[in-house]
Amino acid sequence: MFPIYTLEIVGIIVVPIIMSLNVMAGIGGGGFVIPLSMYFFKFTFKGSVAISGFTMFISNAIRYIMIIKEKHPEKDAVLLDYGLCSVMLPTILMGSLVGVILNLLLPSFVLMILLTALFLLLTVTTFLKARSIYKKESSILAEEEKLQKSNLISSKNEKSDKVKER
Repeated sequence: MFPIYTLEIVGIIVVPIIMSLNVMAGIGGGGFVIPLSMYFFKFTFKGSVAISGFTMFISNAIRYIMIIKEKHPEKDAVLLDYGLCSVMLPTILMGSLVGVILNLLLPSFVLMILLTALFLLLTVTTFLKARSIYKKESSILAEEEKLQKSNLISSKNEKSDKVKER
């Protein structure tokens, strides 16, 4: 534990910053903690998974405390959707249970391969979803632009017709 090395001091600074950005973005950041704790603090893979779970708990508890009283911008309700939480909680608990069992049964290198494959799959699906949303929004913006241009042209034509009538 002691002495604290330079790399650990850098980790003490970098990890909270990255976790804060992840929590603000809404992605949690548990997957980022594992390689960071392995690199900066020289934890084993299984130890890093445990640290990741703990940091996720702390960061989400702090986020919950910070937004518990915030109001929804469009409805007369709180920002947190407790109905969605009650639907998601059983699947999250089952995923945690399966993860703990796999962490106990499988060797570290198999867990690393599985976790890497899972993160790659999630990255690809997120990228594809983001690209489809971008295409939809771009087409909607292009249609709105065309509509605005046609409205401008028609209003100019109306004005020129009124001037000709005078």
